[in-house]
Amino acid sequence: MTRRLAGTALARSWDALNATARRTAVDELSGMLRALALHAWSPPADLADTLVARDGLHEGLDGMLGADITPLPTSRALALVDHGRALPHVDPGLMADAAQAIEEYRHLEPAVDDPSRHGVIHGDVHLEDLWWSGPGVGVLDLERVRFAPPLLDLQRLCERADGDVVNGTDRHSTILRRMETGYPEVFRTPDAAERMVLYSLAYTVRHLIVPPPAGQARPGAPAGPFAAPAAPARGRRPAGSGRTARGADDLLNR
Repeated sequence: MTRRLAGTALARSWDALNATARRTAVDELSGMLRALALHAWSPPADLADTLVARDGLHEGLDGMLGADITPLPTSRALALVDHGRALPHVDPGLMADAAQAIEEYRHLEPAVDDPSRHGVIHGDVHLEDLWWSGPGVGVLDLERVRFAPPLLDLQRLCERADGDVVNGTDRHSTILRRMETGYPEVFRTPDAAERMVLYSLAYTVRHLIVPPPAGQARPGAPAGPFAAPAAPARGRRPAGSGRTARGADDLLNR
């Protein structure tokens, strides 16, 4: 579909945009996410049931990996931890640390997949899923839509902000600071920074399991496109298992 659209992913066009265009893109994203989260729309019962069930969610490991980019509630994340401990390409000590950290933050577990508690969120907001067409920005890839707290939609942006700090850039921290002006309610979520740690832990556990090691196949791996493990990062705790990136952390702690 994107081959037929004028424009390009915001991830690829960001550096070429001037300050006004960048503000426009972020303000439009903030407005769309805010409208999605705060609108009083209630989906028809059959649609709500479809979103709660989601294809494959209850079909074992592959279903859990494929349904959501951030496997919550925490029971799903911990099930993936248990699976990851036994994988030859994942550091079991890393998974043990992840399980301990998830349990530490479990009291902040969000209510997910409950239409009576929250509206729908996009579920996987990052700059590759935002389409810049010149006059404005659009949101792509809605296959991760689910009922969840609005703060969860900032997880990928905060995760990318962590990477920016390592790389010496501030693209995503800049975006998050601008988003606060257009979508202040989500930044005022109680215990936002601590909740984001839990969200990032769940995301990272899945990320350690999903991508296959380059050029390697795991003997006896379960069938399915999401079964291959990631290469280990020995001696390192999962990204997000401590604090979020400095720029995001400052905003979420206000």
